[in-house]
Order: sequence, then C-alpha cells, then structure tokens
Amino acid sequence: MGDDTYFSERELGLPIQDKDEIGQLFWSGFVALVNRYIRNGSLAQEFPENCFDVRVSVGYDEQLLGKAFQAEIQSIAWPLNDWEIPDTLSVLNSVEFFCPYVSQPGQQTYHDFAKHFHLLSFDREAGLKNYRVDVNRLFRTSHLAYELQPDCKIHRLGPVVLRDILTNAAFKPEDQEVNRLLENTRIKIGDPDLNIPLTGVQVMSSNKHQPKTQIQDSIGHEMLRCAQHDRVPLSPHSLRSGQAPLSP
Repeated sequence: MGDDTYFSERELGLPIQDKDEIGQLFWSGFVALVNRYIRNGSLAQEFPENCFDVRVSVGYDEQLLGKAFQAEIQSIAWPLNDWEIPDTLSVLNSVEFFCPYVSQPGQQTYHDFAKHFHLLSFDREAGLKNYRVDVNRLFRTSHLAYELQPDCKIHRLGPVVLRDILTNAAFKPEDQEVNRLLENTRIKIGDPDLNIPLTGVQVMSSNKHQPKTQIQDSIGHEMLRCAQHDRVPLSPHSLRSGQAPLSP
C-alpha cells in the first residue's frame, strides 16, 4: 500500500491533528473498517470458522470473536454499531484490540462441494501494515491527535510544536534522576489518557532552583524554561492540547 493521502492533502498539506475526543465520523468509519476486515477474512486466522469437511478456515467465527472482544472491552456492545458512540478511551482500546489479530488472507482454494473458499495462508505483516494505514488515515482525516504504532499501541501525537522535540530528544547522562523523569514524562505525554499526571515535569518544576539540575537536552531545557517563567502550565492538558511554549 503506497501513498494514502488525498488530492487536497497533497495540494494543501496534511490536516492538523489536534483533537482528543472521538466523534461520530471516526467511530462510524472504524465500525465500517472492522466489518470490512471481517468480511475479507482478515480476522479468520485468529478466530477461525472451519470447514465442516476438513479442518481449514473458511472465515471468522462470530461468536468466538464477540466473546473475546466483550471479555476485554466490556464498555462496548458486540456486534459493533455506529449509532452509539462509546467514550474515547474505550474506542481507542478497541482499535488496539483488533490490531494483533489482523492477518491478510493469502492462498485460497475453492471447495466445490461446500461452495466456499478455504483460506490456506495468511500474512501477518501485511495485515498489520494495512490495518495501521487504514486506522491512521481515519485518525488523520478526523483531525485526531493519535497514531497507531507497529507494536499495536496508540501514541498521542502531542502539540505540533513539540512533536519533533519529543521524538528526537536525547537526554544527557550527567543527572540520571532527571533523565529518568524526563523520559518518563515523554512517555506519559504520548499516552491517550489525559488523566495520567506528568510526574517528571511536576518534580522538575518543584526542584527547578536546585543548581545540580542541569538540563542540556532540548526537551528538558524547554520544559524547565517554561516552568521557570510560568509561561505555560505544566500539566497534561497544556503539553498535549497544542499550546505552544512562549519565549520569555
């Protein structure tokens, strides 16, 4: 699967992904996506319905998939429906739930007696790639600040102004405790749950006058500078909402 951008995105640039809350458009699109993957056999390797004649998958087992889904995502009814929007964290959990189970069907043979196809092989790597592309396109077109990673975990993109800093920051070894707090903070900034406290930043802020705290990397310097000048509240909302740190 190549470039998945639309004409307007190539002409005008990609949309800004700065929204946190899942809305009707994304949820409806995701339900349609799951139903498409069900119908094309992408969930048949992990939740197989076998042929009555030979032990070969011919599709997915709806009951098996439904029970597994409801056991882990108890806040959303099965089968999925697009007229009732779940809470944001439940939707994101659902996105992660399906990710490790998607495999692209490969070789197939037609069973003339049963009038159905046998699914003889699956490509896990291709299935994961397709699923990530499809989900991340939905995130992008819905302006949602999330991205599904190759490990099937959703990361928050964070404010545009901080994305490169958060991605490329390399912490210095002079103060291991500060380095640990900064790395912990970077991970928490990317967490979809806005209620998780950014402990590292809070501790840094409370100890900002200690001379030994020398922050030489870009993200640490930026966070500490904001704390010292009280320009931006150091909280999950301010770091994740898109507010740009102001220069003193």
